[in-house]
Amino acid sequence: MKISCPKCSQNFEPSAVPGGENTTCPHCGADVPIPQPVNPSLPQVTVLDVFVSSPGDVGPEREALIRTIERINRMPQIRDHYVLRPFCYEKEVAPDMGSEPQMIVDRACHVTECYLVICILWQRMGTAFTHPATQREYLSGTEYEFVTAYEAKKGGAAYPNILIYRKRNVVPTGGEAAQQAIVDQFFSRMEGAESEFKGLYWQFTDLREFEENALQHILTRIHESPPVAVPSLSLPAIVEEERRLDVAVPAEVTPTDIVELWAKICLPDSKGLRNELPDKTDISGAPVKADTRDKFMSVAFERKADSEELLPLATKVEVITNDFEVLEEERVVELIQGKDSPTIVFPLTVKTQGESAMVMVRVMTKSVHSDYWIENSSMVQRISVCREEKSEGAKPGGQKVESLQVFTLGVQSESGPALMPSAPAPAVFADRSDKMAAEEFAVDDEVFQQPVPPRSAAQKPGNAADAPPAPAKARAPSARKTQAPPEMEIQTEKSRSRSGACLIVALIVLLAALWFGWKSGWIQNLLDRVL
Repeated sequence: MKISCPKCSQNFEPSAVPGGENTTCPHCGADVPIPQPVNPSLPQVTVLDVFVSSPGDVGPEREALIRTIERINRMPQIRDHYVLRPFCYEKEVAPDMGSEPQMIVDRACHVTECYLVICILWQRMGTAFTHPATQREYLSGTEYEFVTAYEAKKGGAAYPNILIYRKRNVVPTGGEAAQQAIVDQFFSRMEGAESEFKGLYWQFTDLREFEENALQHILTRIHESPPVAVPSLSLPAIVEEERRLDVAVPAEVTPTDIVELWAKICLPDSKGLRNELPDKTDISGAPVKADTRDKFMSVAFERKADSEELLPLATKVEVITNDFEVLEEERVVELIQGKDSPTIVFPLTVKTQGESAMVMVRVMTKSVHSDYWIENSSMVQRISVCREEKSEGAKPGGQKVESLQVFTLGVQSESGPALMPSAPAPAVFADRSDKMAAEEFAVDDEVFQQPVPPRSAAQKPGNAADAPPAPAKARAPSARKTQAPPEMEIQTEKSRSRSGACLIVALIVLLAALWFGWKSGWIQNLLDRVL
């Protein structure tokens, strides 16, 4: 267990055993109190500092490594004995002036004081650095951290263990090519029998491969080189609870819609959004029950010291998309053990030019042992985007016809009229072109010209109260046809226009064939044979 001197800010191993009152700082001679366990009744675990060293071009890999460390901390064989604590300078180091940036990082956490040093390199090495005390030159701060850790390990120190990774998936061009040459030069010092740095480094091409390899390598290091330090932290009691992520977003939208995305974190047996959303709605861009999708996840609540009460868990819900404008990309809510979270609604506006759009909802929770946000679950939703096209069958304002009433001749019965409307066709223009809709719902004129058989005397109602609506007058074949709805007339007119055009084309083709036959003489020969 290492402690920090409040006077000189140096870290050191205390000479007194844990539980004592004070120890002496070997650097400045000051008396330093030994921190006492937070709760001696709780299990004690050993903190393993993990130094993450890399330039700025591998940000996703640094975040992935933190997620991997959190996964390891949750494993039963680890959480009862150790807590891995990642150190990333961009999160842990406070701004300061008057010293080299690398020296400020060293004061916050020196690589030789860590159990594990993980280096990640890709296309950049970083900015050259000269140590102010030794005047030794380094290619960058990353090389300085690696070399310092390597020389300590080579000198016989038990720690730090070193893992180094190289990303290989893009051939750099332009300004990055010069930096890549420096990276190549650095790794060449690890190759060959006469190499400067003895050991192995690992190459990867994508983020998933890196996460899987880093997970296995860290666990292997802990197994092969178990820490010998005394326990230095009281392990908080953790209660894990299963949850369900509900996400609802309309399956189909138009570019003018203000789209609503609903998110809720529920207990497994909760009805969630399916209890809150309507079965159907006339509001454009609003989801309904059928639009709800869910995914199971697990969360961990920390128990208060000397209490059965569980602390609320800070949870961040993010919306990530390239196809929508998002007014507010993330919201933070608190999860309470045994209760559903509040419902969160994100307004979205379509900006894609394609026929489909995608949106991802990601849930992140705070690590129990640190302030890092760790990805817990994510869900991807696909949405159809309908183009708005003005046509003869469109409503004012460019909105397409949502349904058509198709009239057919019904069977004459005692209790109903002969001519009855069929059920509305649901949103036929929402996912079909005007041409396809016209072909499918074109009206046959002959249907409206058929006569209706008159009722017989036996079919007349017994009293006026039970009488059905008066039927339309019987129509002779020459009678005026029934007036169809405006939508029907539009589609019928289109059908007539298409039929007329086809007839004209057929006549032109026939006349051309006759003319060609007469000129070529085969029609004359045919007439001679017949006559």
